[in-house]
Amino acid sequence: MPDELTLAARQAARARRVHPDRPDRPERTAHRVRVTRDPRPAVRANHIGHAGNGTSIGNGAGRNLDGHASHNNHADANGDAGRKDRVSRHNRARRHGRTTRGARADPRADPRADPRKDARAEPRNGARANPRSERRNDAGRGDRTEAARGGRLLGRGSRSRRILAVIVLLAALTALWFGRGAWWPAVTSTNPYQTSPAANFPVGAEGIVTPDAAAVDGMTADQVADALNRVKRALEAAYLDPRLLVEHDPTPVLNLLAPDSAATVRQRFAAGEYGTALVQLASGTKLAAEPRSSGRMRYERVDWNGRPALDVTSNYVFAYAFARPSGVVVIHTETHWMFPLGSDIRPSSRGMYLGRTNGYWHGMDCTFAATGRTAPATARSRGTDPDYRESDSLDAYFDPTRPVTVTSGCR
Repeated sequence: MPDELTLAARQAARARRVHPDRPDRPERTAHRVRVTRDPRPAVRANHIGHAGNGTSIGNGAGRNLDGHASHNNHADANGDAGRKDRVSRHNRARRHGRTTRGARADPRADPRADPRKDARAEPRNGARANPRSERRNDAGRGDRTEAARGGRLLGRGSRSRRILAVIVLLAALTALWFGRGAWWPAVTSTNPYQTSPAANFPVGAEGIVTPDAAAVDGMTADQVADALNRVKRALEAAYLDPRLLVEHDPTPVLNLLAPDSAATVRQRFAAGEYGTALVQLASGTKLAAEPRSSGRMRYERVDWNGRPALDVTSNYVFAYAFARPSGVVVIHTETHWMFPLGSDIRPSSRGMYLGRTNGYWHGMDCTFAATGRTAPATARSRGTDPDYRESDSLDAYFDPTRPVTVTSGCR
C-alpha cells in the first residue's frame, strides 16, 4: 500500500510540477499525459479532488495522501481501461483511414491520404451523418452509374446502327453497279429518246419499210410495188419533211395525190384537220433530234365506194423529241391510202387518195392539238382534263400494234 501511495504521489507531482521560482504557477512539462474521461461521474482529469477531508492535490497545497491515494488509485484503474479503449479505437480508426476524436493523426499513416477527404468522411465533433444525405449520395452515385452504363449501351447501339447502314449502302451500290446496263446509258447519253421506248426505234425514214410486192386482181406486182413506194414517200413527206413540220406547207404530200384528192385535202388541212396525218409543229417549238419511226405497211384488194381498189394501210408510230420545251410526243396513226382500179376512171381521179385516217397524240399540249398542231405538254398545259386517268402504261402508247382508238385526255 505505501508503495502504491508513493507511486501515485510521484505521478501526481510529475503531472503537476510546481515552478521553482513561482510556487503558484505550474511548471510546463516537456510532455503531456492525456487522460480520457471517466465514464462515471467523477472529477476532471487535471483536477484530482480530495476524498474524505483531504485538500486538493491539484493545486499543490494539500498533502493528504490517504484522500489522494484513494482517488488516484481509482483514476489509475480507470486510466488503464481508458488507455486500452483508446488504443483499440485508434487501431480501428487506422484500419478505416481516420483518427479518433481528440487524438493526433498517426505520423506512420499513409502520407498520400487526403485529410480533407477524411474530414468529409467523418463528421466533426462526433456528429452523426445524415442518413438522408447518404441515401441521396448513394442514389446520385447509382444514377451516375446507370447513366454511364446507359451511355455505354447507347454507344454500342449507335455503332451497330452505323455498321448496319454501311452494309445496306454497300449492298445498294453493288446492286446499282451490276445493273448499270439499265441506267448508265440514261445518265451518260445525250440521246433525248434514251428514257423512252423510242430509243430503240429506227431514225427517220429508216423505220418506214415496204413489204414485198405481189400481183393482185387488176394490178401486176410492179404496179403494186409502185403503189407501195408512193405511200412510203407520202409518209416521209407527212411526218418527216421540214417543209410540212416547220413551214406548214403540205405541198410535198399534195403532189403525190390524185388532183381530186389533193383539192379535198388542201381544204381540210387549212381547216385544221389531219392533225395526226399531216404533222405540223407548233410555232416556237424546236426539235432536239431527228424523229424516230416504227410500224408496218400492208396491202389488199378491196371494194371502195362500189369500185375495185388497192388499199395500202400504214400503221406507224412517230416520236418527236423537243428541245424547247423539252419532252417527247408520240403520234400513232393508221391511214388508208387508196388506189382506184378501172379503165373508166377520169384522169383527175387517177392516182392515190388519202382515205380514212385515225390516230392519237400522246404527251402533247391539248391547246395546240385542238388546232392540229403538235407541241409537248408542259406543267401548265391548258385544256387537259383533270379527271382523266391513263388506262394503259405510258410505254404502251409507243407500241405500233396497239389500237389507235383511245379515250381523249383533253377537254
